[in-house]
Amino acid sequence: MNTFANQRDFINAIAAQFERMHKPYAGAHFRGAFVRDNGMRFLTASALFRASHTPARPARDYGTLLLVEEWVRGQDEALARLSQLVHGQAAIEGRKISSTFSQASGDRQTYTITRGLTGWRFVSRLDRGPDWKELQPRQAPLLAPGLRPYLSAPDAVSDWVSDTPRSNSVTILDQECAVTMLPDLRARIISAEWVPGLVRIEIDLGVPADQVELQLLYADAQKEFEIVPGVEHQMGIEVPGDARSVHIYLVHTTGECIAELLLGGPYTAYGKTEKAISSQQQAIADLDAGENDSVEYKPFAEPMHAKETEFVETIVAFANTSGGRIYVGVHDDGSPQGEAAVRTLFRCATDEALKAQGERLKTLMRERIKPVPLVTVRQITVRDHPVVVADVERGPQRPYATHDNKVFIRKGATNRLADPHSELSGLLETIPY
Repeated sequence: MNTFANQRDFINAIAAQFERMHKPYAGAHFRGAFVRDNGMRFLTASALFRASHTPARPARDYGTLLLVEEWVRGQDEALARLSQLVHGQAAIEGRKISSTFSQASGDRQTYTITRGLTGWRFVSRLDRGPDWKELQPRQAPLLAPGLRPYLSAPDAVSDWVSDTPRSNSVTILDQECAVTMLPDLRARIISAEWVPGLVRIEIDLGVPADQVELQLLYADAQKEFEIVPGVEHQMGIEVPGDARSVHIYLVHTTGECIAELLLGGPYTAYGKTEKAISSQQQAIADLDAGENDSVEYKPFAEPMHAKETEFVETIVAFANTSGGRIYVGVHDDGSPQGEAAVRTLFRCATDEALKAQGERLKTLMRERIKPVPLVTVRQITVRDHPVVVADVERGPQRPYATHDNKVFIRKGATNRLADPHSELSGLLETIPY
């Protein structure tokens, strides 16, 4: 982590990253959050540089909180606006920034912005006045006619300014900082699709093809990896039939990972082809392939059953690693238990029983995992049998732990405690500023 003591060094460090891109950014979105307190007071801001022009979102006015966004066209123009921002002399949509620069830091290594895209993250710490804490919005639902509701104003600020959901961990507001994000334009994965025996990949290259190689890591396969030098715009790679998942990396000649993606099994896809794969196809492929580093099966379980502890540990492991899916209502061999099992367990009709199982899983995540992970619970039908699916995202606020402070990671088809001297310290290094 590099630290910059003044605005000039900070701006120069960002400009230096531009030189690595081989093509300029199209511009940047500048986002700001303001609170109404004896006038309009500045809370925080961010700058997200873009590869192509993207229209700014309309402002959202919640009364006490105002969220604005402005598109600044051109790389040089956006950098000039960023310089003004860290000097406390900028405006977003005509609303002035009132804080001054304290210090800043920037990631030396790339970090994941979204699936298939990496980049750099710079944090500008801002000097706040003595009444700064008084300005922070209160913890109450944030509502306004026709606008997206939020559980609280800090939730809205984190979502709007940094594109990340807020958790119980450190937030932008807590750190009193602004964030600048630079996506890596040297190469990015546009789309990828895994059909049995083959992965099709579409890549956008911003550097000569001989400067990037494609590396694939196969989970639980006899053939462990593949290295393909000389990346092309469209590629088809044969995948071992016994592979459970495929990690895809684009590696620069400097050794940097400039794009990465995980496909959790056959019939999974990312990007342009994502909608072509139904949840039923995904589930059938997962249940046929067996458990792996991103898939686990669990039976329906009544409250306080020992299986609930295993469920919690798997959620933690997935959130700390690469995410995954838990299929509840499935035997170890991948066969669904069926309606009778869930009806008998919860002593009610199938629909009510499935709803009760889903709500119980949500309660476990709230009460027995910290911080609360990003998980979606849904119901699907697989081969005419009901199954509850918990989709776990790779967490932005790692490390995640059980209520008794156990940190698990995923290795193959098992969960294991993170080694405190290597793996746990690595997770701690991913905590955002």
